[in-house]
Amino acid sequence: MLGKKTDAERELAEARQLNEELRTAAAEAEEGLMEARSELEGRTARIAELEAEVGKLRSAGESGRAATDELRSNLKSANEGLAQAVEKYREVRLCNAPEIPHELVPLAPTIGEIDAHFERAEKVVENVRTRLADEKPAGLRPRWSVGPTRYPDTREMSAQEKISIGLKRLAERENAK
Repeated sequence: MLGKKTDAERELAEARQLNEELRTAAAEAEEGLMEARSELEGRTARIAELEAEVGKLRSAGESGRAATDELRSNLKSANEGLAQAVEKYREVRLCNAPEIPHELVPLAPTIGEIDAHFERAEKVVENVRTRLADEKPAGLRPRWSVGPTRYPDTREMSAQEKISIGLKRLAERENAK
């Protein structure tokens, strides 16, 4: 019996040791579980922070799109206003220089281009004036001058009379050359 007790005591000691090991393992598992819960809570908080940040970024993106749309609208209005201003500028310049035909100064997108076209048109008009002055027969005065002229007043003539006078003038120019 004594031998049996020792076996029973040994079994009891082994059971106690196993029980202790299980308690230690359970305590370690519980500690690991607590750490995992703590880490999970930390990660859950970080996820909430990131989701809030994503929401802010989305809101900022939407605000940015709205601001971009508004800027595009303002730019379109400004471009339309600029086009109208450039067109008015062209008209004012042409009104102040009635000798320049409108066809010589096409509508352009900028004032600088209008000025460049206008300068070219002024040169063309000046060249035409110079040629006409060089071709004008001696003794002729402009139509608006006071006094007698070489040619009669054609304002009250018929078309046939005007054509006849024009052909005579052409013949005179050809003979003068």
